Amino acid sequence: MHVDDLSRNFALNLSCGLKIKAYYRKKSKAQRDTELLGLSKYLEKLATANVDFDKVNFDIWADVVSGTRPLTNEDKST
Repeated sequence: MHVDDLSRNFALNLSCGLKIKAYYRKKSKAQRDTELLGLSKYLEKLATANVDFDKVNFDIWADVVSGTRPLTNEDKST
């Protein structure tokens, strides 16, 4: 799994990349940045669920964390 704010950094392995928003620590919004907190919840879900990564859509990870989408298309309970 490759986590980055630039898609081109995992261009050779698109199926293993998870794109997140950039973090700008010097910006005024830095104190409200919760991207990594949500990402940690998502990665914990991935680690504890016994799922095939080929069936996981990493593009919707924020929706999975918020509970609006399931982890996989087959998993309607998560």
